Amino acid sequence: MGEHCDILIVGAGTAGTYFGWQMAKRGRSVVIVERNERQGVGKRLDVFHVDSVKFAEFDIPPPEEGSPEFCVILEKGISYSPEGKHPKTVRYPFHVMRLPFFLQRLFALAESEGVRLEFSTAFSRLLHEEGRGRGAVVARGDGEETIRARLVVDASGINAVVRTAFSVSKRWCAVRMHENVADAKFTADVIATSRHANCAIRRCPAGTLKSVPSSPVTAAPARRHSPAAGSSIQSAELTYRFVRSASPPKL
Repeated sequence: MGEHCDILIVGAGTAGTYFGWQMAKRGRSVVIVERNERQGVGKRLDVFHVDSVKFAEFDIPPPEEGSPEFCVILEKGISYSPEGKHPKTVRYPFHVMRLPFFLQRLFALAESEGVRLEFSTAFSRLLHEEGRGRGAVVARGDGEETIRARLVVDASGINAVVRTAFSVSKRWCAVRMHENVADAKFTADVIATSRHANCAIRRCPAGTLKSVPSSPVTAAPARRHSPAAGSSIQSAELTYRFVRSASPPKL
């Protein structure tokens, strides 16, 4: 590692990998770092489901019957509120799948578009120069390395390792674009794709992008789902909303 890239993504779960794949398809250079080894990603959840119609919407080929990731296709199910109450019967087909195997296929799709996946690589700290984020320092077994990037995306889930690297007052600035980036197409692609993957970001003047504040006063309420309540892409751990800001704060 050590090279420059357009986008550095911390976390190779469904949201981070899908976002990286879609950005690479748009011609952006993408590096994804993941603290777990390749075969260990996704084992925390194991079984999940996706509404069958979503494969076409997200441009992901559905799993083949008999493959390791495929379990069954059900025609109806029961959805629960975040508190586990208020059951509701849903009547439409959905795929029940194995998340670790699904992620392995998603990794292959991302790599086919040129995404560089670095496993057993943990985020250490953001790279700051002249008061701006310019990338990140990551840790591997043989030491630390620096990755310079125009944009750093926190897709680490509830651990939020990038955002929580800041003090509470500055935590919402964790995802930030280089101050000199004014590429309208880059900005539009990032916003559109991140909203689609539920790892949305905040746009501010001068081409800056930031994550949504974690404060309950300004952040959208997080949507919590049980493992059997929806697509892991739709209800990814990163639940953000897209908002505008009058002026970008300084780090």
